Amino acid sequence: MNKKKILSSVLSLGLAFGVGVATLALPVTPASADIGNYDGPIYIKDNVIKGVGQYEFNVPAGYGHVKCTFYNAGQGKVRIILKHADTDKVYIDKELEKGGSWDWKSNEQVSQGVRGGLYKLEIRSGELPTNVKFSFKAADTKW
Repeated sequence: MNKKKILSSVLSLGLAFGVGVATLALPVTPASADIGNYDGPIYIKDNVIKGVGQYEFNVPAGYGHVKCTFYNAGQGKVRIILKHADTDKVYIDKELEKGGSWDWKSNEQVSQGVRGGLYKLEIRSGELPTNVKFSFKAADTKW
């Protein structure tokens, strides 16, 4: 009877120790995305070329999950174009109506994330003044 109690105690202790060690070995996942770069909100206007607003931003390597927010505060519809500078790959080519807002999440188009590097954003408004409120975030996890 005494051997059964000792064996039971040893097995219980071994089980508790095993669960504790296994818990410590699990990888830790961050609760929220680590932000690699961000800016905004800013207003993109046609200061240099009439009807064309431009902005450049960097996506750090490993932070390819990008979220861009646009609000057209101008007098008419605009065309939004976002390109990777080195490859000329177009990620956004969209028209946005006057007063319209839109969120673009890169992982809806590119599940593994976009390439790191310089991105060029161009807002075209034709003959009317360009005025688009813009912000972005580049993260290491999907939006």
